[in-house]
Amino acid sequence: MVSGTVIKQVHCEGCGRPYEYEMRRVAIGNFSSADVTREEAGRRATQIGNEKLKVLLETNCDVVPCPMCGAITSKMKAERRHAFLVSLGALGMGIAILLLNFVLCLLFGKILVVATILGAVCFFIGLLLFIIKSKEFFFPKRAKI
Repeated sequence: MVSGTVIKQVHCEGCGRPYEYEMRRVAIGNFSSADVTREEAGRRATQIGNEKLKVLLETNCDVVPCPMCGAITSKMKAERRHAFLVSLGALGMGIAILLLNFVLCLLFGKILVVATILGAVCFFIGLLLFIIKSKEFFFPKRAKI
């Protein structure tokens, strides 16, 4: 696992002023092969993690409103929308699995334990993501001018 930080320069689409914020990311690299030693596999995994981290730091963004006018860029809007869709998708998948399990229970009189656990896990992960993203929506990160 590797982590990194970068200062993102932003040009506000609302007022045209520049601002910046600090973005942190964590990447995990993994590598396994029967042909290499544990130490070599660890080095290769770290290398893969560093490559993933570099891409994340270059391409990702956080939703940080302009400190002057409060506007966010179109890329930030897309990031926010994607995060909410992922959380709602996990919530919906969990609910669908639990409902399907309930219907099967009514029809056949058996509870599928694995499906119940999977549905509950999906639901709670979606709920947790939704709560975290809602917090970020109402209390966004602060930017520097």
